[in-house]
Amino acid sequence: MRRRWLHMWRERHQLGMPKSIRVTEATVARLQAAGWDTAAIKAYCRYLKDAIELVKTPEQQQRQQALVDTMTILVGSPVYTKMFSASHLSARQKLQLVLKQLNAQRDEYDFLQLSGSYKIYPNLAPTSLFLSVLRQTMQTAFPWHTLVSYAESNTDIAELAYQMHAFRSYIDRQCIAYVRQHQQGVTDYDKLRSYAQEWGLGLDYQTGANFHNRYHKVFTFPKNMKVQVSEHSKMAEFIVDLSTGEFISEWNVYRLLPDGTVDSNPAHYTPAELEQVANTESFNYGNPGHRSHRNLDIEHPADPLLRRKATRYWHYEKDYNRGGRYIDIVNIGGHADFLAWQIIPEDSRLATYQDYVKECRQLELQRVYGFNRFYRNENE
Repeated sequence: MRRRWLHMWRERHQLGMPKSIRVTEATVARLQAAGWDTAAIKAYCRYLKDAIELVKTPEQQQRQQALVDTMTILVGSPVYTKMFSASHLSARQKLQLVLKQLNAQRDEYDFLQLSGSYKIYPNLAPTSLFLSVLRQTMQTAFPWHTLVSYAESNTDIAELAYQMHAFRSYIDRQCIAYVRQHQQGVTDYDKLRSYAQEWGLGLDYQTGANFHNRYHKVFTFPKNMKVQVSEHSKMAEFIVDLSTGEFISEWNVYRLLPDGTVDSNPAHYTPAELEQVANTESFNYGNPGHRSHRNLDIEHPADPLLRRKATRYWHYEKDYNRGGRYIDIVNIGGHADFLAWQIIPEDSRLATYQDYVKECRQLELQRVYGFNRFYRNENE
């Protein structure tokens, strides 16, 4: 808990109001050309002055300034977050600025490609300040209606609505990369739990995972679980294979072209690869239990053709209490549910799951049951 508090204190302190500093006209011109307004450039100057004051020699100061300048082209870096927050641009203009700096363009398959000199900050964590600010900016930019209605409107923000929906995928990629690269653990799930422990966060296991357990022809039992960070914000989302503990994600199968863009041609991917595309995670712009979640995350614009093809082949099952055969293996029991399921041999899992569904129906329970409770009842 203390490590998380210190991290948040440092990041928020960087967004304070330190004194100004003189910078060259060339630097100001570069920032203006990138689309920043005066308020954002002043924020850059304050940040730079604070950074330079941390070192003593002219050589160290030069290196520090070079580092700060480099971070201005990394979306979500501390200095970028400070500039983004301080800017007097409207919420929609801020979102347009991010997409423009990343040179976001929709390709012939409706896939959002990023090919600009700006990149997403590689140390951007799933619960970083920037992602919280971005989430609030989305809610301000699209306050009343569903994102799909904005995208289908004959207005100048229609493309912005579509691109910001598609941009969620790149946030997902960064969240996965951060956990994999910065945490210790044997599996992806181990690393995610390590991340939560290090930052003093709770994990949420109770959001239904039907749409991340798609099947072809015959549904047997859930193969994946959904874990959201944190348990209160439910902002970042991870889909975990219940057998291997590894993340299920579209980014596990996408292939990059020589220019760094994604090969988004649906014909280039097999049905097996499309399973991960169909079951992939999805960052949430809206707050849990609030209309913003339905408006921005559920009622969203059409997905790229690649994902549309995937979800036509791989179908989701309805809940067991709504005419289907689906109930989450991992739910209110959280990690204990996950561990209980590991005890069940592979060749016994289908029969065990059917008994689990039968008991839930007999008890007329809702989906928040959890396999560990069933397992303990069966083995008492």
